[in-house]
Amino acid sequence: MGEQCFDIGLIVQLTNGHLTKRLLIPGDTVTSAKPMHMKQARK
Repeated sequence: MGEQCFDIGLIVQLTNGHLTKRLLIPGDTVTSAKPMHMKQARK
């Protein structure tokens, strides 16, 4: 069970990374703005 969950987590991270990269390539302003918002929200 644990190993399966770990594999699924990795797959989700990889797919999410590819999706975000594809979506953020057209807009550099969005790419630079998102991390700032995420950091501020966490604080």
